[in-house]
Amino acid sequence: MEKRSIEKFKKVLVDVKKKIEENIDGLNETTFKPGSNLSHYPDDPSYIANDEYEKPMAFNIMNVDQSILEQVNDALLKIENNTYGTCEKCGKKISRKRLEAKPWARYCVKCREELEKSGQVQ
Repeated sequence: MEKRSIEKFKKVLVDVKKKIEENIDGLNETTFKPGSNLSHYPDDPSYIANDEYEKPMAFNIMNVDQSILEQVNDALLKIENNTYGTCEKCGKKISRKRLEAKPWARYCVKCREELEKSGQVQ
């Protein structure tokens, strides 16, 4: 892959990383900070119940964000190590189209499908 393309993907990855970090920080502030509550009406039981519903949902969103953040960081390391865009399973190039759709992709489409069928990834 040419240097210009790699720089483009690096910029996209850095932007995604920043947005995810901001999202995680925001969820931490509004959801899990001691004394915080999502509704801002701490005495109303219906709002308390809503908070108890929203906190696990926020936690799940944070888990997904954290997983993507780890994959983005791995992709950025691959750029530094000159291995970006190479399938971790077969060692072949990941198509540009796939990287444009998911810049942190670890596998080519064929290997990803095989891993999904075998239950090794979701």
